[in-house]
Amino acid sequence: MKLRKIFFTAVLFFSSICLSAQNSRQEISSHNISSLESALSLLAKNKIQRGDFSLKKYSFKTERTINSSGTFVISSENGIIWFTQKPIVSVQAMTKNTAITKNSRGKISKIDGSENPVFLETASLTAAIFNGDISTIKEKCECEFSNEKNNWTLSLKPKDKSISAVLEKIIVLACDKKITSIKMLHTTGDFSEYELRNHKFADTLNDDETALFTY
Repeated sequence: MKLRKIFFTAVLFFSSICLSAQNSRQEISSHNISSLESALSLLAKNKIQRGDFSLKKYSFKTERTINSSGTFVISSENGIIWFTQKPIVSVQAMTKNTAITKNSRGKISKIDGSENPVFLETASLTAAIFNGDISTIKEKCECEFSNEKNNWTLSLKPKDKSISAVLEKIIVLACDKKITSIKMLHTTGDFSEYELRNHKFADTLNDDETALFTY
């Protein structure tokens, strides 16, 4: 259970809305690698993204779904922050090395990933997505990529056994330079799905955001 919690927090760093059935999904290879490079290069150009999110978490065991919503900040250099507003106020900030959680009472907890290989492996993968690092993505995952006009889908199956024991697949959907959905399918049958909308772009973080990333 502890491993699953640490892994889930790490996946929040990076990271569904269905595309047309005419899309052709292909494993990443030399003939379509340029399409993926082009898609990810648009993401890498975004220094700061802000917007709204909704999260749906489904438990296979209880057959229950928990919904939450709030705002997000994605920094290509620092990580991601989730400001949850409903149903309970909380903040989660994720960097390459740490995860910080602030609950509704203002209590802050911190996970140091420097001694946790699962955390670092996952953080490295999600950072690669936002930075357009194709070589790292291919090294760490079995990949499928499809695109149609301005929409694209990237499906990732982790190669590392310690991660694949927890997570079956990550599905990232995007339109142009905006990630619109991140879905995580767990080996237990559980899944978590973020939908991102109302994207706005900027060049710098504000003071509160910087403080969370450097806590």
